[in-house]
Amino acid sequence: MITKEVIKTLYRMHKTPVGYEEILPVLNNFILALKQNHNLKIDDDTLVLEDMDDDNLFKTIFIDRICGIEQLDRCFALVLPNSILFFNKDNSEINLHIKIPKPSILDRIKGKI
Repeated sequence: MITKEVIKTLYRMHKTPVGYEEILPVLNNFILALKQNHNLKIDDDTLVLEDMDDDNLFKTIFIDRICGIEQLDRCFALVLPNSILFFNKDNSEINLHIKIPKPSILDRIKGKI
């Protein structure tokens, strides 16, 4: 089950993008593991989620923006700097978590004046 704590841990473990050369072997294994239910492919320097609509912002993901990939109980998590895509292992479902930045103290003070 994906809880708030799991999400916080994923962001903490994968803070910055890994880089193309380092993530590529992991990404290839990720694509192979999910090929039964998800249509994913690598096109030059991007990961393309073929099943998504063309107007979806997450249809193409630059590989050098990927912070990490983790296998969880029922899904794989693709961690980006401000979002996580959860790919279900048993069906074609994809869930998304978007990290909303908290306003700084200065932003909060400005908002009250």
